[in-house]
Amino acid sequence: MKKTLFALSLLMTSNAFAEAIPQPILEVINVYQHGSFGLDEGVLSMAVKKPSVNEDMAVLFFRGICDTQYVGKTWNPDLIKKVVMLNASSDQQITLNGGGQECKKLGPMNMDESDKYIKSLIQK
Repeated sequence: MKKTLFALSLLMTSNAFAEAIPQPILEVINVYQHGSFGLDEGVLSMAVKKPSVNEDMAVLFFRGICDTQYVGKTWNPDLIKKVVMLNASSDQQITLNGGGQECKKLGPMNMDESDKYIKSLIQK
């Protein structure tokens, strides 16, 4: 319950207090059918218009964010420290305890290694 309330509070935070999301990250977010999103105190959150979310969805979202750094779309890796994906009703979420610094570690990894690494970031 606390996690859901925390996530909801992140999504409802006024844009006046939210940090600016870098354009490359916005491009990744816009690939998804999302209801809301925000970046607050290093936590990037996005609610998708789906009844449920799963680890595979969160891994793909995180990988998409990270991939921007490897195609010449740079952003400050210290900006994002945690990534949260929520379902449409915000009663389910997947949290990855990682952000820009963890993305940097993916560069030399092959697909299987990076998949395993990203899954290790999922908060259980």
